[in-house]
Amino acid sequence: MKINRIKASAFAISGELERSFIERTQGKSGGQSTVDRGYMPLLACYAVGEARNKGYSNKFFLSLTTGDTCLLRQKTYSDSIKNMIFKHEKEPEVPEIERNGLLAKIKNLPAVLIGEFGELVEAGTTRMVGIDPQKTAALRQLAGLNLAEVYTHQVTEYVKPLFKLPPFTSPVFDLSAQFEVVSVVEDEYPRERLVYTPQQLCYLLDVFYGCSAMIEGIVYLPYLKSTVSSRGHSESEFAITAMPKVMRSTLRKYEHPKELRPLMVGIKGEGMSATPLESAAIDFSGVSGMDNVKEEIKQGIIYPLKNPQLSKEFGQKAGGGILLYGPPGCGKTFIVRATVGEAGVNFYTVNIQDVIGEDPNIGAKKLHDAFEEARLDSPSILFFDEIDALSGVREAGQSSFEHMLINQFLTEMDGIGSVNENVLVIGATNMPWGVDPAIRRSGRFTTKIYIPPPDALARKALFKSSLKGKPTEGIDLDRLAELTEGYSSADISAICDEASKIPWGESLKGMARRPIRMDDFVMVLDNHMSSLIPWFNQAGKEIEASGEKELFKGLAEYLEKHHKVALDAPLPAPAAAQHGIPGVKPQSPVAPVNPAIPTDEQSLVRNEISILQKKHASGEIGDEIFKEMLKDYERRLIELEARSV
Repeated sequence: MKINRIKASAFAISGELERSFIERTQGKSGGQSTVDRGYMPLLACYAVGEARNKGYSNKFFLSLTTGDTCLLRQKTYSDSIKNMIFKHEKEPEVPEIERNGLLAKIKNLPAVLIGEFGELVEAGTTRMVGIDPQKTAALRQLAGLNLAEVYTHQVTEYVKPLFKLPPFTSPVFDLSAQFEVVSVVEDEYPRERLVYTPQQLCYLLDVFYGCSAMIEGIVYLPYLKSTVSSRGHSESEFAITAMPKVMRSTLRKYEHPKELRPLMVGIKGEGMSATPLESAAIDFSGVSGMDNVKEEIKQGIIYPLKNPQLSKEFGQKAGGGILLYGPPGCGKTFIVRATVGEAGVNFYTVNIQDVIGEDPNIGAKKLHDAFEEARLDSPSILFFDEIDALSGVREAGQSSFEHMLINQFLTEMDGIGSVNENVLVIGATNMPWGVDPAIRRSGRFTTKIYIPPPDALARKALFKSSLKGKPTEGIDLDRLAELTEGYSSADISAICDEASKIPWGESLKGMARRPIRMDDFVMVLDNHMSSLIPWFNQAGKEIEASGEKELFKGLAEYLEKHHKVALDAPLPAPAAAQHGIPGVKPQSPVAPVNPAIPTDEQSLVRNEISILQKKHASGEIGDEIFKEMLKDYERRLIELEARSV
């Protein structure tokens, strides 16, 4: 799946238009009025005429939530008369925006019919005489779909469209020519999620107008919606509050301005039935701490991709493979997202579930297609999460299907160096020792970067982020960061949730309402060990037994430096209180509520199976990956049990 990095902006909000709409709708009698604010995402695209309108170009704005074409309202003759009578001489003519739903109406038609309909809409009423039979059949089919009407006048047969859209060259499509565009939004206005993908709307525009549309960005259009309720009946009114350039002095003062970041938009599914997956683009400025990791990624990924020619001169590849490994819940995927934002290149992610299917030929073809697409669109990054599920160690017990997928992956990796040096493959895994040694070798995943648990600065930022918007009092973030060394990002989020539940639970029982305090965290930490303890136990045994300390140098050094922290439970609440946490009184030692996490290998595997089953039940892991991983765990259990007999 390709993930597009799309620039985001917004139309400025006119305070005057906003106020006049609210006053007008609230002034209506006989009911209770509510006003909702929002932003509608529009796709801004630049289109060049090809099959028709050759030599012309235009800019279009299409709604990513409704599929509507947004355009400037065309003035009618009566509008002109009213302006002549009522408009003051110095008063500027204010443009208005309207929405045309024609493209959304025809989205499920075959491309041939969409093209014929677009040609008919532009041409207007057309004689049926002298048209080739195929075109005639298409026009009659449009009439059967109530999109056109075939009629006879003075023996001659005509066809006319029943819906209108201005011609391709019309200036009414370019909203940015009339309305002010800014790089911030009012954070109080919620932004609607994408329903259509940018590719779907570009496709509709391409076929309808016979053009080639290119994505320029996503622009948020501000609006107000007023609902008046009276005697069980409700009536809604909608108004767009984008600020025209002729009304620059009416710019609304934003109370909560938020700078817009680019959007990362991927696609789930295919064709017109696809759905968009969106998230805000981040870069390393959004990653607190982890300075050593970020510098290692810059050296291995960012600099070679951004400066391919310079890298080539000094013999540094701008492609190849990099393996990110480390304990679960520590932000490997988040780091990849930040890396993509920092590099600013095309990004593809491969869903392992789509590759691991029943037919090995289909899985192998999907792998090949993913690599080919990345090569054609280089410089690019191709990302495989949980790569161990795809490329587990080849053993005699594996099926021919598993062997075929691994061999295909090896072939594609070998092809990168010779076919395209500007394609970088990133693999992420919690179990690096489970990745086939042939894939880990130099020339494939040459660089291996260890992603450790968050450092003190990152842990402090995580606590701050998790507590944002919650009532707190006397929270010592530095001390919390100190007490949670060796904890994962997921652990810290869970600790904050548990600490929040304590005063919340008290309020539900009728006790005095109070903020979250430091002693709530102490109580939680007393019973909350790091979830990474079993992982570090297993990791230490695996690299010791395999003799791969040098291969996974980052992990080996971390274990050597932090082994005690990784294996020991955190300080209990009394000890934490004695070490200077303000506002916490020493207490009698309390036995941990959670049982000690088992450290023998069989118990560790059973624990992993339990975690896997919970993730599958919650929908976090799909059926195919669940079956494959469960089979692997069960095989390991059988081996361990046989070894212990």
